[in-house]
Amino acid sequence: MAKKFVVAMMMHETNTFSPLPTPIESFARAGDLSGPLAIREAEGTNTSLGGFIEVARKAGAEFTVPMAASAHPSGLVTKAAYAQMTAAIVDEVKKGCDAVLLALHGAMVADGCDDCEGDLLGRVREIAGPDAVIGATLDPHCHMSAEMVAAADLLICWKHYPHTDALDRALELVDACVSARQGEITLKPVFVDARVIQAIHLHHVAGFEALAQRLAQRQLPGLHIDLLAEVARPRSEDDTAARPKRGLVRACARPARALLPPRFLVRAGNFADRLRASRAHA
Repeated sequence: MAKKFVVAMMMHETNTFSPLPTPIESFARAGDLSGPLAIREAEGTNTSLGGFIEVARKAGAEFTVPMAASAHPSGLVTKAAYAQMTAAIVDEVKKGCDAVLLALHGAMVADGCDDCEGDLLGRVREIAGPDAVIGATLDPHCHMSAEMVAAADLLICWKHYPHTDALDRALELVDACVSARQGEITLKPVFVDARVIQAIHLHHVAGFEALAQRLAQRQLPGLHIDLLAEVARPRSEDDTAARPKRGLVRACARPARALLPPRFLVRAGNFADRLRASRAHA
């Protein structure tokens, strides 16, 4: 069991088309950015950070929260804000630790850095060394990069939208990291582009849920499959079909059926129906 955790949150889904920068003040919307008050605000919540704290307490491990930053989707994170958040995390790792657990989004872009999560994870790995366990939870809308995969032992995405399983995924992450630390399992990061264009958004839509269940049933000893779908969002509630963003249209000129056989494609109802189902489910 790891004796010291460095636990931190740095979450932002950046809109690079927005002209409005995101300063450090935007990340403090939930309260204090670090220390005892940040722990108090996160503890007991259905969040990744709350899950990390829960596990650390139950394990009787020493832990610190050098950064608990989360901002609403907006424009580029300012250089000063990104420097402040990463410096706090990196400086704490420099003091020594057995495991680093990070609640990240996976789509943060800062002024001067296009892959914030890959940059942070790389710096943490360089300082913590090869023996420290480094794990992170991610939003399913993350931009998974080779740098992120290379630096971390384990990356786990939330599986539900709305994101009601953040706590569960954090506990899953820590369980795997502890098992790896104890030599019970060996973590081998693999980065595969499944080349699937997916129009499913809500986790409880029948087709998506059935696909996730089939994947779960096919797990083999030592093999874990995560289903990560990037979503094409519609323009409004009234749209009768999910229309991709303009940028996604250019990137996906070929139809989905040209990429994979039909059995790999899962369809859902129109967005208005899914939105009503989401509200009823909530």
